Parts: sequence; structure tokens; C-alpha cells
Amino acid sequence: MTMNLIGASICDEELMVQGEARDIQLPNTEHVSQISVDIGGSLAKVVYFSRLAGQKGGRLNFRKFETEKIDECITFIGHLLEESRANRPGHEFVIKATGGGAHLYYERFRDILSVNIQREDEMECLITGVNFLITEIPLEVFTYSEANPMCFEETPADPFPYMLVNIGSGVSILKVTSETTFERISGTSLGGGTLWGLLSLLTGAKTFDEMLEASQDGDNRNVDMLVGDIYGADYSKVGLKSTTIASSMGKVFKKNVDKRQFKPEDISRSLLYMVSNNIGQIAYLNAQAHGLSKIYFGGCFIRGHPITMNTLSYAINFWSKGSMKALFLRHEGYIGAVGAFMKHHGVGKSTLITSLIKESFVANVQHVVPEVTIPPEVTPDNVTTHIVDTSTRPEYRDALEMEIRKAHVICIVYAIDDPVTFSRLGGHWLPYIRSLGVNVPVVLVGNKIDLRGDDVSNKCLEDEVVPIMNEFKEVETCVECSAKQPLNVSEVFYFAQKAVLHPTAPLYDSREHVLKPACVDALQRIFNLCDLDKDGVLDDDELNEFQRKCFNAPLPRQELEAVKEVVKEHQPEGVNEIGLTEVGFLFLHTLFIQRGRLETTWTVMRQFGYGDDLTLRESFLCPRIEIPIDCSVELSPKGYQFFTELFQVFDKDKDSALKKSELEALFKTTPGNPWAHTAFPQTTITTELGAVTLQGFLAQWSMTTMLDYQLTLRYLAYLGFEGDTTTAIKVTRPRKIDRRKGKVQRNVFLCYVFGAPKSGKTSLLRGFLDKPFSDQYEPTTRPFAVVNSVEIKGAEKYLVMEEFGTHYEAEVLQNKNRMEKCDLLCFVFDSSDVNSFSYVVNLRKKYHLDHMPSVFVATKSDSDLVLQRTEVQPDVYCRTLGLAAPISISVKSRQMADLFNILTAVAMCPSIATPPGYLDANSSTLRMRRYLTAMGVAGALIAARGPKKHLKRLNAPKHWMLDKLTGTYAPRPTAGPHKLRECLPLVILMRNRLKYALNGKEVQSILMQRLIKVDNKVRTDSTFPAGFMDAITIEKTGENFRLVYDTKGRFTVHRISAEEAKYKLCKVKKVQLGAKGIPFIVTHDGRTLRYPDPLIKVNDTVKLDLETSKFNEFVKFEVGNVAMVTGGRNTGRVGVITQRERHVGGFDIVHIKDVLDRQFATRVSNVFVIGEGNKPWVSLPKNKGVKLTIAEERDRRRAAI
Repeated sequence: MTMNLIGASICDEELMVQGEARDIQLPNTEHVSQISVDIGGSLAKVVYFSRLAGQKGGRLNFRKFETEKIDECITFIGHLLEESRANRPGHEFVIKATGGGAHLYYERFRDILSVNIQREDEMECLITGVNFLITEIPLEVFTYSEANPMCFEETPADPFPYMLVNIGSGVSILKVTSETTFERISGTSLGGGTLWGLLSLLTGAKTFDEMLEASQDGDNRNVDMLVGDIYGADYSKVGLKSTTIASSMGKVFKKNVDKRQFKPEDISRSLLYMVSNNIGQIAYLNAQAHGLSKIYFGGCFIRGHPITMNTLSYAINFWSKGSMKALFLRHEGYIGAVGAFMKHHGVGKSTLITSLIKESFVANVQHVVPEVTIPPEVTPDNVTTHIVDTSTRPEYRDALEMEIRKAHVICIVYAIDDPVTFSRLGGHWLPYIRSLGVNVPVVLVGNKIDLRGDDVSNKCLEDEVVPIMNEFKEVETCVECSAKQPLNVSEVFYFAQKAVLHPTAPLYDSREHVLKPACVDALQRIFNLCDLDKDGVLDDDELNEFQRKCFNAPLPRQELEAVKEVVKEHQPEGVNEIGLTEVGFLFLHTLFIQRGRLETTWTVMRQFGYGDDLTLRESFLCPRIEIPIDCSVELSPKGYQFFTELFQVFDKDKDSALKKSELEALFKTTPGNPWAHTAFPQTTITTELGAVTLQGFLAQWSMTTMLDYQLTLRYLAYLGFEGDTTTAIKVTRPRKIDRRKGKVQRNVFLCYVFGAPKSGKTSLLRGFLDKPFSDQYEPTTRPFAVVNSVEIKGAEKYLVMEEFGTHYEAEVLQNKNRMEKCDLLCFVFDSSDVNSFSYVVNLRKKYHLDHMPSVFVATKSDSDLVLQRTEVQPDVYCRTLGLAAPISISVKSRQMADLFNILTAVAMCPSIATPPGYLDANSSTLRMRRYLTAMGVAGALIAARGPKKHLKRLNAPKHWMLDKLTGTYAPRPTAGPHKLRECLPLVILMRNRLKYALNGKEVQSILMQRLIKVDNKVRTDSTFPAGFMDAITIEKTGENFRLVYDTKGRFTVHRISAEEAKYKLCKVKKVQLGAKGIPFIVTHDGRTLRYPDPLIKVNDTVKLDLETSKFNEFVKFEVGNVAMVTGGRNTGRVGVITQRERHVGGFDIVHIKDVLDRQFATRVSNVFVIGEGNKPWVSLPKNKGVKLTIAEERDRRRAAI
């Protein structure tokens, strides 16, 4: 039980220098459950609490016993316990013991008193006792002088730092810098025990008090040698008076003095001076060494004795020359006992951890609980949690600081029954954490609420905590709990996890009760991304899509309307007839936060890529992707589809072009236009008014992806690309391989343009975009790149052309990495300038460019042709290199000679524009020439042979069950939805299985009457390949069949109902994007279905309506669903999927369990999901897919007889 110290005072009837320690009045404390005892080498000091009849509050009482008579002390404490138990029956009491005897006599106290004994650290108790006395008790601290024996000191506002000289049997000197921080800096064996021992030998005194009393009547001049005895007077030069002791007991050694002349009283006084002087001098030297000015003396040695206090005061004053003074305590002999009494039991943090682990209260726990690790599967957020207990003891100080620096969240526990521990939250712990430079969330935990009784609630909690939270923004929340009952124990650690995973500070200003600006900006961006039609409102479909993206579940209609009603009630402008406005969206998240549902807002933030600082995570903006050397990056079909749909959404006026305002709206969710530092939109295709067309928009992104794919990835994230942004790009094959093979498979090509100034490079690039020609010359001062699409053999390719200007040409040509990214070089020279071509020749020679695919372009063909001042003319130069002659063009007159198609063709097949001497000996060009004849002969042979037309019965699949000896040939299936080894031709179905025909001619006759349908389509080809899951309908007989496997791996013709014949199950083999980014799936029977559900993946199964050729249901390939095996030795078996083993670089293995609980395994490619859960969507043949042993089949046959 914690004491209320308000109004504490010493019970003084009159001020006295000497006497026993006065009781301390505690007017606001009714009950205390502890007794403390400090057992030293000489004395045992007891502090206990007592009530006075008819008075409010109670008193602290002080008693001491000689340690030799410890049984008297134990008996006294026993009487106190009996009295306390009588007054408070059923209450638990405790003895708090400190000092060396706390260990020596522990078992003795415990066995005799039968009470809980708590042993407290001696030094900690000393400091706690001194701190209590000097800060809480008025008129406790005083100085001593002969003129003023008890001059009281004012209670200090800040008592630290100070030095404590504790004089017991020995002397301990402690430096104290805070309530819990101290160190023992010195000490001496010359203490009270020394004095008592010497006096016992020399005087025969029986008690310490008897010796002190004798010293009052003694005269040390009869024993000690004084300065006056040596010099005859004062030694003023060094400040020594004649009465100063020069040598303690100095007169005893004189041989002519009979020892019987020395009185016990004189010896007592002499030895008292000797010990006190030495202690005072040692205390001063330590205070000076550590820069301390306040020196407190304590311990039972002093006992309020005037000679001792005067000697100590004189020593400190003399040696410090008046700058320091000795401070005494009226309860100096009980400091340790008072500290043990005041030291609370602890706030219960270790017990709190133990209660969490054990799920029950443990009374006695170790001082520091070892680190506890909570696995991720136990927590709702699937994170690993490490709980680290700490201690405030000095020996744990370094470990405490280290753990605070490592922590992601800090729980500060206080006891609700101890106001001191609560006051230390803002007075010590929170400033201390800040002083370490640690800025992590803090959770305040009020423990021991069980002490409140039945009603554990605290209506004043908010009033108590809000001031702390206002001052210390790192405080996330306050939780009250009880480790004893237990109550809210798991909630403490839940809120601690929540403070890390879902902190309040980045989102919400608790003082102003508003969202923080960064949070508002993030939510506004999220709102804009979710507003798919960009009308400024989230309609029901958009809200459901938002809900699915963030929480993987749609929002029921009823709940959606309820949400809008709540918003409308509190924020009318937050909802309109269409849906939720941006104001309402922000209000909704404000409401979530105010109601403690921060995880909702944080889930949204993290789903859209935001980190704890509310900036987009780098891993989200630019995920790691390995780009091999010499490879380029292009947009994938998904990327083109995304940018196409983005263009269409922001093309509000539907003019197929984005003007400036529409581009600004498009980039509203991004840091800005990514091409603002370039000449955009002059770098791509635009309308006459400068609006960017769809072709130009896609071309610009194609160029951006090639030149800086990381920028594209960032903007894909900024613009709200759904899923992994790396799927929007693809890495091409290395250029070296392309050049070796002589053909490039990429879609975007990079062409560097070099040439002399004024040769027409910029005009060429502008002409590529069909921009107006300008006669005004503007030198190129920075790199300039343009992009446009070029159609080659019906396929659209993108050509990026970049020039650098004379300032940057050398830098690019010397940069190996930059040159490796280039597909070809375009050398431009002015055919009307005699010096223009020499610039190109010198450039190629200087930088050794003969190995690069090159195209030479002669510009300004509309002007007069002049001879170039070079050793050879351009056409001869090119012919010497084995290249085509320069292409003559005129941008001004629009005579382009199909240049850009030629450049693209060269980029696609670089060997045609590479000097032969630099071609790889294994390149396709040379290989073609070398093996032309052999290839022609081989081609002729292939053309003559053709595909096989016949199939021998010996090679026919065994599941056809053909008699191998009754004929030579078997019908070869025509090309169709199923492979030869996985099908059953209709002729075999009708003749051999259904027995509706005797031969092939009869089968053909039936088919030509259009009586047979396969998957609701009439088939007249007798060799048409029907396969697994196909539905066969014979309308004339009203029969319906489905082809499935039996457990022996053979096709069985399973009879089904007319209703079941309306659909079939199809396994998904591929999920891809087609032309213009249209998604499609390919099924096991060769069907291509466009616009599938995005959740459908490879190996899933769709339910196809055979009348409409559309599907409206699908089942996932996942554990728990029923499947049939369609390959391997388990073909035809049916069971529930129990496990999927993934083998990187190999075949995934699927484990299946049938209805008889038999386990078997097969490759993932052999598994066909046929239903959800254990219920199949199609009927099953005989035995329901259960494979029986030979013995089981025999038993069933016998049972059927």
C-alpha cells in the first residue's frame, strides 16, 4: 500500500539537539502493510506505522536494537504483526529487510514470524531514504555549530547532485545524481565499528551510547598532543590553532606518564575526535574530487551527538575554507530502514509479462523476466513480437539504455495505487527517453486496478493522462490493467503492437483533433485513384472496388448505406446523390481514428504503398528488378493496357488527345509531369494545337521505359497501377544475342543521331514527328530525344531518336554503357556543306565506331550537291565499309525516302548495316550464306515428306481399347481441341463404345444425319477428337454422355442428365494479355475466353455454359477442393487436395486424399479441379473415382452375387 505523503512532518514537542529520532506524522495515510528493518553489523533499526486513536492518519515510528540481540528485534516485530492482523484481519503484511543482516538472518525471521520477507538492496534503500527525508519532511536537514546547534535548511527544489557519507560500522561514500542514479565513489574501514572496538578494549565500556556519554565528560587534552604542546602557541602561518590536535593519543607514548593516569572519559573523547576528523577529511577530499558541494552525513554513528557533529562540521568547513558545509539528518540512523519502508513493491511490469505467458497470476517472479518472443501466428497482424523486461537498478543501467534504443515501442508501467510512480511518468521517464534521442511510440500502463475493488473503472483517467499526452506527443495511449486478476493483460501488448503497426502520431493531431496535413494529402491521393471515372465522387461500385483492394472483401449493400448515413449525419456535404465525396472520405477516416480503429486507415495507407512516415515506400515505388547487361526494358501488354485506359479516362472531351489541363489532372496523384524538364510535348506525336494523342502518349511512355525504366515504375505506382508494377514492364533479350542471330525481337529501338552542327539533326527529329519545318537555326545545347511508332510488316514498333549536341557527344561516345544501349547509329551530314561529312568520318575514326550498325543520311537534298572535303566521297566510303550508300532526304520539302522505316528495319536486323569485318563468324547472315544449299535441300525434303496421315493400331493409345490383332490401322484423329493421346475419336466412341454402328461407314452415316453433338455443336467428322469433360448429346435417343476417366486410366462414357449436359468444366492453361492489352484465358480444350475474372489463375477451373459459350462460375485450385487426376498412374482417381509442394525448377507435387482416406500424389499438371470443397460439380462414374485393390474388387463381385 502506497502512502500519501502530503502534510508529512516531524512530531516535535520541542526542538532538541539530542534525543531519539522523532516520529513522523502522516496525516493522510490510514493503513500501511509493511514493516522495515535495517540490520547492520552493530544495530538493527526498525521503522513501522501506527494509528493513533481519535486522530486522522498515523505515524512512522523508529526503534533500534543491538544486532547481537536480534531476537529482541524479532519479538518486537512479532508483536507489531499480531496487533496489525488484529486490526486488519485477512490482510497480507510484509517485512522489508535491508543491510547485511537481511541475508544473514533471513531464514530466522521467516521461520519465526511466518511472514513474507522481501530483501531490498542496501545502497538503493540508503538513497531512497535520504531522498525521502530531504525532499518530503520539513525541518529534517540541519547544520551544526556551537553557536547554533540546529540550524534548519530549506527543502531543496532540486537536491541533486549530492554526496552521502553513511557512517555505520564502516563508512560508505556515495555520489547521487538522480532519484535512481548513484555510485559508491569511496569509503573507509575507519567508522563506528572502529571506535566501538577501540573503546571496548581501552575503557571496558559495554554500549556505544555509554561511550558517547562518557566522551561528554572527558578532556582529550590529557591524551592528545596538541599544536600548542609542540609550538607553545598557534601556528598561524598554516592556520593551525594551538588547540588543534597534532597527534591523536600522542601523549600516551611518553614513558614518564603512568597509563593509569588516563581516564576512560578522556580516551573516549580523543578517539571520537580522531575518527570524526578522519571521516570529515575523507568526505571533503571526495566532494572536491567529484565537484560536489552538498555533503549529507548519516548512520547510527552520529546519533545527534554534539561532539561528533561539531567535529565533522569543523573538518568540512576548515578544509573547504567555508565553501562547503556538513548537512545532518535528524533521522540519520534510520536512513536505510526508511528507504526500505518507502521503497514500493514495484509497479508489476515483470508480473505483467509473466501473467501474459502463464495466463494466470504468479505471486513471486524474478526481478527481470527473460526476453519473451511471441510468434507471428499468435498475433492478428502476423508479426513477431519480442517483449523485453528491464530494471532500474544501477547495475542494469547500461542494459536499460541499450534496450530503450533498440525498442520499437516502450510500455511505461505505473501502479495506480502509487501517485509517485504516476508522477514519474512526466517527471522522469518520458524526459529520460527523450534525452537518449529515442523517438518511438510510448504506451502508458496503469497496473493493479484490482486494488479498486469490484469497480475497476477510472472515470478520471482521461483528465489524468491528457496533460501528459499533450506535452509528450510520443505517448500513443494509456491502458489500465491488473496482472493479478488478470484484466486487460493481453490488451496491453495488443496496444503496444498497435502503436508500432498503426501509430496515431503520423495520422492525427490529438491536440487539435484533426488529421495531419500529410495524412490529408495521402487520403486525397487515394480518393483520386479510387475515383475511376474522375467525377469527384466514389459511387457504390468504386467504393466496393476500394473495399476489395484494401480488405479483400466487398461491402454489403446494407453496410454501404449505413456508412453513408453516418457520414451524412455528421458531414452533410460528405455525401451526394451519387456517392461519397472527398470531404466525406476524409471525415470517414477521421471517425475511424477517433474511435480507435487506426488499423483501418493504416491498412488503406499501406495497401496504397505508404510507409510509417506517410510517404510512398521506396520498395513500392521502385521494386527491385534485375536487368542483365546489354538488355533493355519495354512496356509489357499490361503496361500498354494501363496507359491506354488511363488516357481514355482523362480524355474528358473525347477528342482522342490530352490537352494541358487534362494532363495536369492525370498527373494530380504524382509529384508532377515526369517530362517537365524535357521538351515535352514536342518529343512525341501531338495535334496541331499541341495536345498529346494516344499514339504519342504510348510512344512517350515507351521511350521513358527504355531510357529510365525506374521512372516508369515510379509513375505506375503514383498513377495507381493495380498489382505488381514490374508486370507492366518486360526485359528484352541481350542485344549481343540479337546481333549474333541477326534479328531483333524487341518493340522499342534506340537510335543515336550524330553529325556536324547545322547538318539538320534537330530538323530530322522534328520531321520524324511531322512537326513544322523551321529555317531558323537553334544550336542543340542539351540532349533531345523524340519517339514515334513505325509500322514494319504490319507490326507496330517504336523508334527513339536522340541527339546530344556538341557538348555531350564526346561524353556519350566514351560511355560504354550508353553505347551498349544503342541499337544503331544515324550519321547525318549536310550534302550542301563541303565540310559536313568530314566531321562524321573523324568522329567514327576517333571513337572506333565501325562495329556499330550504322546508317548514313545526307540531308538538304533540295539544295545543290557539293563534293565533300574528304579522302573519299560518302558513297565510296560506305561501299568501302560494306554498307549501303547514304540516304538522301530533304526535311524541308518532305522528301524522307522512307528513312524511319529503314532505320527501324536496321534496328530489327542490325547485321545488314554492320561492316562485314565486324560481324560474328556465327552470325545468321554468314551462316545463311554458308549453308544456303544445304538448307534448300533440307527444305525440299521436308516439303516432299509432309505430315503423317495414318496411325497403326500398335501405336494407338491404350485407352482406346482397340484389338491390336484384328487390323493394321486405326483412325487418326483430325486436328482439334484435344491431343491424339488425350482424345477419343467419334468413330471409336460410336462403334466400339456405344455400339451404335458396326463399322466406319455406319458411323459416318449417323454423323451425316447431324444427330451427334459434342459440346452443343454438331460434328460430322468421324475422326473428330472428343476429350476429357466433353459432353456428347444424341438428340434422337435423348441420351447425354460425358467423357471422363475411370480409375484404370481409360476413357469411360459416363451417362449424364440433360441438365448437366448444358455445361462442362474447363481447366485454365494460360492467363495472358492479348492485342491492345485485352486479357484472355486458354482452357484445356483449346478455348480462348476474353475478359475473364481477374481472380482466375492458371490451374483454376471454369464452368462453361455450352449454349452461350460463356462462364459465370469458377473454382480455385487450392487446398480443400475436390479434383480428378487426368494423367500418370493415378489417372481417374478423385479426392480432396490436401497439400501442394512447390519445387522451384521442377514439378510441383499435389497430395490428394480420397473418400477412403487414402493418400496419393501426382504432378500439378495432372490435377483437374472438379468442384468446391468435397462436392463435385459434375456427376462421377462408377466407384466415384475410388481406386480399389484386386482383393477389394473381388470382394465386391462376390457380395453382388
